[in-house]
Amino acid sequence: MAVTELALLQFKEPLTEEVKELMDYCQTVQDTWVLRQKPGLPPTRIERGTAILQQVEDPAVVLLAAQWDSPQAHGEWIASPENQNVMAKLMPHIHIEGPRSVLFFHIDAPIFAKPVSAPSETKEGAAEAETDSKGKQPEAPVPEEESKAEGKKKAQDEPPSLLTAPVLSVGRFGVKSEKKKEFVKKYAEAKWVVEESSKPFPVRGGWRIEKAAEDLEEYVMYCGWETVEQHKAIAEHEGFKEWAGIQEFVTGTDIWHYKRLM
Repeated sequence: MAVTELALLQFKEPLTEEVKELMDYCQTVQDTWVLRQKPGLPPTRIERGTAILQQVEDPAVVLLAAQWDSPQAHGEWIASPENQNVMAKLMPHIHIEGPRSVLFFHIDAPIFAKPVSAPSETKEGAAEAETDSKGKQPEAPVPEEESKAEGKKKAQDEPPSLLTAPVLSVGRFGVKSEKKKEFVKKYAEAKWVVEESSKPFPVRGGWRIEKAAEDLEEYVMYCGWETVEQHKAIAEHEGFKEWAGIQEFVTGTDIWHYKRLM
């Protein structure tokens, strides 16, 4: 199951160019490690669903976004000598204790990019396809022009990556376990209001895997916007009252805005 990492780092001082260069170096080390482990992944960060973003409301807060095959796969990176090395360089700059210490968990969905199958999965799929095709007539090849046209149309139909949005909102909704089904139903009914307001950027979300409390779930929602003001203007949407109805099923809401640094 592909998961999305959410990590919030709170820096002790404003982000200088020197600190930004350090973060880019740390991310480059991770990029190299990830691509060595899984060579079939796209080479660019956005295509892999990886980014470092700075909070608009409090520029000392940085959001790390990345996708992993599983929490265990992410754990392999965390335990690696490469990560230990870069974290040793970064730790002096961030709060590691108290209320401003690092917040870190995984979300049970790929938020920013489509997961790429591992080579072993691809081989298994190919073997299954070969078995299924035995005894069947071969299909006629698709003309090259038609194939290109289909590929172009598919690319046009795909919504842009949330990581390309000028502003990314991250909303965290606390939901009591006994209210989860009601929340899911209301969210599905009212999400259209946000989707209509945030076009062309998609609305994505998933549930926090590592719970903060046994009886408390947390839904994390990501939306792309041109500006923070565009997001705030959703309150004027004709369907806003319907969307606001989800508050009946949550214990609290936490929404902040971010801009991609790298």
